Amino acid sequence: MKYWYILSSLCFIVPSLSAQQLLQNKVYEFVVECPIYKCNILGKQIDTTMYIAPPESRFMVVDLRGDFYVIRFIINYHKNNALASGFSTLSYYTITRPQLDFKARTFKQSQFDFVVGSIITPIKLRFNPFDFSKDLTIGSSFGIKQTLDINKQLAFHYIIGFGVSTAALDSASTKGKIIRTIDLLAFSPSAGLLLEAGNAQIGIFTGLDFLSNTNLIRYEWIYQGKLWLSFGIGYSLLTFNMKR
Repeated sequence: MKYWYILSSLCFIVPSLSAQQLLQNKVYEFVVECPIYKCNILGKQIDTTMYIAPPESRFMVVDLRGDFYVIRFIINYHKNNALASGFSTLSYYTITRPQLDFKARTFKQSQFDFVVGSIITPIKLRFNPFDFSKDLTIGSSFGIKQTLDINKQLAFHYIIGFGVSTAALDSASTKGKIIRTIDLLAFSPSAGLLLEAGNAQIGIFTGLDFLSNTNLIRYEWIYQGKLWLSFGIGYSLLTFNMKR
């Protein structure tokens, strides 16, 4: 009797958990046209007019009421403009469970954008031989931004940068050719991964430093054209959406 009680409880709990998971901040889109009816937030139908949601219009599930879902369209994820068909992001609509299963699909929330911005790398780790310096690099960057959540508060940037660095040369890094430390400008291409959380962007970069061809000391600088590693700060200037 005890096991029968546990089994019956699980049969009730598991479907409930599955239904709750559907409501956890997911975005859906219709694959084909779907009939829907206007309702209030509690799922009570307030209009007998049947509306037709167009394919690729996107929505969120607000609540589950028996065999019906309460949904709300979201303007940020409309590939086709459902608002032009008389829908509103402030209104609620009902669809049945079979309609959600067969006429809609989960919309992939990760979005890709082309971004242009700037990078600052204040400290560099150099290798062969190992050393670290406060050589500052400031430059421009471009690449791909991948948004990880629906609220666009978390994203990865895969970027390539081109900048100008201050390279500190001394006796050790020039095989004794320079007695005192001097700062020279270097061209610094780089590549890196940025994590964007809210308005903050921080990441890790690797790149190369090249002194000017007109400066003969480049032949003596042991880090000429060698890889370095650095933590950097980024800032996005322009973002272009890459539509599917």
